[in-house]
Amino acid sequence: MILIQKDLQVSWPVTVSVAADGGVVTEHVTTMILRALNKKSRNKMHQTLDESRALTIRSSAQAKQKIEDVLDQICVDNVLGWDDVQDADGKKISFSEKNLLAAMDAMPALRDAIVQSLADITLGKPAASTSDNI
Repeated sequence: MILIQKDLQVSWPVTVSVAADGGVVTEHVTTMILRALNKKSRNKMHQTLDESRALTIRSSAQAKQKIEDVLDQICVDNVLGWDDVQDADGKKISFSEKNLLAAMDAMPALRDAIVQSLADITLGKPAASTSDNI
């Protein structure tokens, strides 16, 4: 039996790889409440990628910015909460759209990790293995 859920929301580990001194990369994990991408979100992402290919001929910077804007919006639309996100002083950061955008701006790898997690959820793939906490 397959259960069809119109608005699938799950608590999901999101793993972010962070560069450190000496060429080392560490994995940090936080739990986020994510909504699986619906058809409209997937179509918007694909349309933007198609449009950006055409823009690349005229301006790669413009194309890159358009892709970043769409990916940011997909994250804003589909990240519903988080646990264990802290600032550099170890103070817990509460979830809000503003804080999500600020965190993705400060740590671009976070957006990439969220987008990958959204794709995994949408496609029914298991979460990547995890080892640390943010």
